[in-house]
Amino acid sequence: MKKTFFTLLLAALTLSAMAQETDSTLVTADAVDVDLYVFGDSVADPSYPGGAEALAKYLRRNKKYPELPKMYGVEGDVVITFNIKRDGSLTDITAHSCKYVIRDTYTFGQLDEATQTRMKNEFALRFATEGKRLVAKMPKWYPGQLENDQEYAEFSLPIHFRMPEILLRRIENRKARALAKQQPKETDNQ
Repeated sequence: MKKTFFTLLLAALTLSAMAQETDSTLVTADAVDVDLYVFGDSVADPSYPGGAEALAKYLRRNKKYPELPKMYGVEGDVVITFNIKRDGSLTDITAHSCKYVIRDTYTFGQLDEATQTRMKNEFALRFATEGKRLVAKMPKWYPGQLENDQEYAEFSLPIHFRMPEILLRRIENRKARALAKQQPKETDNQ
């Protein structure tokens, strides 16, 4: 089957970051960008029930920031690909292209090299696992209208994990306090 690349930008929504304190644990619903890429020939492309806004809302409400990356101030992006069958069910959910940025370089830098390498792999795995969980939990999509011989449409969905500003400020404050403790204290000997 000849695969033609169709890119459909359903929406690029940026929703403001929201944070809420609960028993000193920060619960986040971070900014959500929804970009869907459709691969394959179709007469009418499949879509999430309710459209791009409903998809962004679903991601915002159901996405759980993985604990380990949050502890080290790590933000990430993962691309989840999946097939939408004729009945709207989702299959073959895989994670690709997981990228991350370590925002708390001071704390991370305190780890030895072997631990840093192991942690980097773990960060990627945690973002990929959460992205796959989100897609697997989705309701059936509207299948659209596929070509006669086509059994499914392949989609690619980037999922972004961003830390809220309040956590980023806490990271900077923690770093400043640690650096201040390392400075030799001057005493007045006069």
